[in-house]
Amino acid sequence: MEKAALSEIRRMERIFSTFRSESELSRWQVTLGVDIAVSPELAELLEAAAFWRIKTRGAFDPACEEWTRPIPRFSDQRVTGALDRPWEVARLREDEAPTARKLTPSAISLDAIAKGYIADHACSKAFRAGLGSDVMINLGGDVRHIGTRFLTVGVTDPSADAENARPLEQVSIRNQGLATSGGFRRGARIAGEWHSHLLDPRTGRPVDHISSASVIAPSAAIADVLATAFNVLRPEESLSIADSVPGVGCLLLRADGVRLANPAWERRVTHGSAESLITRRQMVASVFGAGFALGGDRLRLDRARSAARLKSSPSSDRARIPWDERLELAITFTFGDPRGGMTARRPYVVVYIDDADATPVRTVTLWAQDASWIRNLRRWFRGDRARQAEGGQSLLSTVTSPTRSPGRYTVIWDGRNDQGEFVEQGEYFVCIETIRQGSSPYFTREPFTFESASFSAQMEDYGAFRNIDLDFRERG
Repeated sequence: MEKAALSEIRRMERIFSTFRSESELSRWQVTLGVDIAVSPELAELLEAAAFWRIKTRGAFDPACEEWTRPIPRFSDQRVTGALDRPWEVARLREDEAPTARKLTPSAISLDAIAKGYIADHACSKAFRAGLGSDVMINLGGDVRHIGTRFLTVGVTDPSADAENARPLEQVSIRNQGLATSGGFRRGARIAGEWHSHLLDPRTGRPVDHISSASVIAPSAAIADVLATAFNVLRPEESLSIADSVPGVGCLLLRADGVRLANPAWERRVTHGSAESLITRRQMVASVFGAGFALGGDRLRLDRARSAARLKSSPSSDRARIPWDERLELAITFTFGDPRGGMTARRPYVVVYIDDADATPVRTVTLWAQDASWIRNLRRWFRGDRARQAEGGQSLLSTVTSPTRSPGRYTVIWDGRNDQGEFVEQGEYFVCIETIRQGSSPYFTREPFTFESASFSAQMEDYGAFRNIDLDFRERG
C-alpha cells in the first residue's frame, strides 16, 4: 500500500509542481492563448479550480500568484489585469486528450487545491492496493481517509506555543478529507508589522481576522481549497458557503478567540480520549515524502503486547512511584545553521526520551520531509525498528511532523510513553538528534531526574542546537 501511494504522489508531483520547470503545469504555464493537450488530471484540476474560484467569490484565485512573489504587494483595488476566465478547458472525443488554453500572462499556482487532490489520489491508490484495508494519509496537513472505520483527528490549537501541544478539539471522519489553514505559524514582518502569509487574492493584502480555518469535506481537495478561502472571506460568508456544499463542515477561529462552526462540523466533534488522537502535525510532511497509517486498528499501538516492553523502568533501587500527572516537561531549543547562516536545507529533527537503561520511552516530536532520509537519524531509527520487530507499530505514522525552518521551538513531554501510558518517576535522558542533507548528524543526550518537584535546567549547546531549556512545570 505504501509503495502504491508513494508512486502516485511522485507521479502527481511531476504534473502539478510549481517548483520543477519540467512539470506539466510549469510547461503549460509558459504558453498563452493556444490550446495545449494536457493530462486528464491537469484538466480536471483546472476545471475544479475554476469552479471554486467562482464559488468562493475570488477568495481562492490561482491566477494571482504574482501578488505573493517575491514579496507581497498591497492595494485597495482588485488585482490589475485579472480575468473572469484566466484559463479554459475543452474536452473533445473520449479517445482524445483534453486541451487547456491559458488566457492570462499571470502565473498560475494550484498549490491550494493540488495538495488535497494528490492526497485523494494517493489514498485511493493505497486503498486499492491494500484490498480494502482502512487507509489514512496526511499530506502536509491535508488528511484523507478511506475505509469502514471512523478516524479521530485532532485540530491544532493556534494559540498553543508548543509544537506538539494538545489539540483544540477533535473530530471524527470517515471516507472524508480534513484540512486546516491559517497564518498563525507563517508570515513575514513588513514595515515593522507582522503579517500572515495568506493574502486576499482580490486585493493582495494580508488577511489576519481568522487565526485558522478547518474544513471537513467529501474530498481532501475540497477541504484544502475551502480552508484557504475561509481565511480570506468574512466568517458569515464562509459559513454560508460551507452550508451550501453537501458534506462540508467548517470550524473558524477568529483572531479575537471566538469559535464559529456550522452544524455539519458540530456533528463530527467527539469527546473521547485525547491520548490516541492523530493530529494535523503528525504523519506526513510534504508532497516529497509520506508516512502512512494503514489498516484501521494499526493506527494505535497494541497495548497488550507492548506494555511490559515499552513501559519505562527507573533503576531498581528507586521506589516505583507513578509520574505526577500535574507536571509536564517543556523542551525549548533554538535550531540554527552551525555554519553561520539560516538559509540551509531544513533539518530533520527528532526529540525523544530514554529511560535509565537507555531504552526508548517516548518520541516527543519528529520533523521529517523525505521518508528516505529518516534512517539517517540513526539512533532513533534503530530504536523504532527494534520496536517494530517486537510487534509494535512504526512511529513514522503517528509522530511525524513537517520540517521547520531554523528558529526557536517548544515541544512538550506529558510523562507518557509511546503507548499513551504514564511512566514512573525517576531518571530519564532527554535526547535530541538531527541530520540535514549535505551535513553531518548531531546528537546530544543528558540525564535528568523527574519526581514531584518543578525545576528548570539547561542542556549544553551542541552543534546546531543552542539555548536548550528544560522547564519541568505544572501543566498550563
